[in-house]
Amino acid sequence: MRINKMKYKKIHICGTYGSGKTTLAKRLSKKLNIPYYSYDDIKYIIKFTKKRSVEERISMVKKITSKPKFITEGAWSDYGEESFKKADLIILVKTNPIKCVYQIIKRYIKGDREIKNDFQTAFIILKKVFIYYYTKDTISLYSHMNLIKKHKTNFIILKNNHEINEFLETLK
Repeated sequence: MRINKMKYKKIHICGTYGSGKTTLAKRLSKKLNIPYYSYDDIKYIIKFTKKRSVEERISMVKKITSKPKFITEGAWSDYGEESFKKADLIILVKTNPIKCVYQIIKRYIKGDREIKNDFQTAFIILKKVFIYYYTKDTISLYSHMNLIKKHKTNFIILKNNHEINEFLETLK
């Protein structure tokens, strides 16, 4: 089955830390020639240190989602509801939690993120993976599924690299 890539011009990618959201957003952006926006860039004035207010974040997301084409990606649901509301397609990246843990540890060891590169920070992020999958927290699989249902958005769940690659191949 081929998917007409022109059908989807407004895409939101959600999932937990280390699930592959940013990588997928970059690949989709390149394939569809649509700019992508990371919720991390929206949340922080200075990456992973100084935060914007929730009101500023909501305003930025509304501005982005008023554009004719966008790809947004992030775990945050507290200020990202507009992406769920305005998207033509939601992609939920539901990677196995153990794989997410592996990705986060790999980032920590390589130091390839602009985060405070210490074990305490890595441990906090690892803990958030399990909070995402196994609680009803505001940033959780439960919360993301509720937003998808609330806005009756078309969605697809991608669970691994094989499914991601297959999805990308289906785009004409």
